[in-house]
Amino acid sequence: GRGELFLVYQPRIDIATRQVVGAEALLRWRHPRYGVLAPEAFLPLADDTGLLVPIGAWVLREACMQGRRWLDAGIKPLTVVVNITARQLRHASLATEVRAALEASALPPESLLIEVPETLLRQMPEQLEENFAGVAATGARLGVDDFGTGYASLPMLQHVRASAVCIDRKLVAGLPVDAERAGLAKALITLARGLNFDVVAKGVETHAQRDFLAEAGCRVFQGDLFASPGPAGEIEPLLRARARAA
Repeated sequence: GRGELFLVYQPRIDIATRQVVGAEALLRWRHPRYGVLAPEAFLPLADDTGLLVPIGAWVLREACMQGRRWLDAGIKPLTVVVNITARQLRHASLATEVRAALEASALPPESLLIEVPETLLRQMPEQLEENFAGVAATGARLGVDDFGTGYASLPMLQHVRASAVCIDRKLVAGLPVDAERAGLAKALITLARGLNFDVVAKGVETHAQRDFLAEAGCRVFQGDLFASPGPAGEIEPLLRARARAA
């Protein structure tokens, strides 16, 4: 049942101030037989059984409630990040879900960042545009994940009023030794900053990756080098301490 689903959170760090500025909510399923599973393992199944949309709404609401608890505990500024899948967008009115989650939790809208994979900008531009306009109207912020997997989306990014981009993890994984990826990452970061997007690097695991990305102009970092995903109670001391040296 629903009790088997839970969220973990991975902190995001602003390298310039060394402050923890938020956390991304990540869905997990405690399976009676297989242990703890990540979404890749069970979301396709959830989609087949029609459970995906209620799960997506639950994640949003739960993450917003947690963000509110952290703000009430004096942890601010704080951004809670929630990822939205193609399946969710296909089925649901994202704006309605976001509005409901913000109302139920009383989380200030600017504390919520909704991220969608970049591929969606190419796969379903009209639907996304409608959904994004609705989300923007709630005051929540929009971000694009896996940035750098396709280039047709740059004008689209501006068009849908995204405010943040996350560099594709596959690019980050190859840094700094893979010269081709290094050149691409550098160009993408320069481009994104030139268009006034916040640039986030996810999946940062080594000091070499961090140094390369920081030098290239990336400012917000998320990855095991800084902090692994954990339950809200476990990462709260990090958020509370605000500073995180790595």
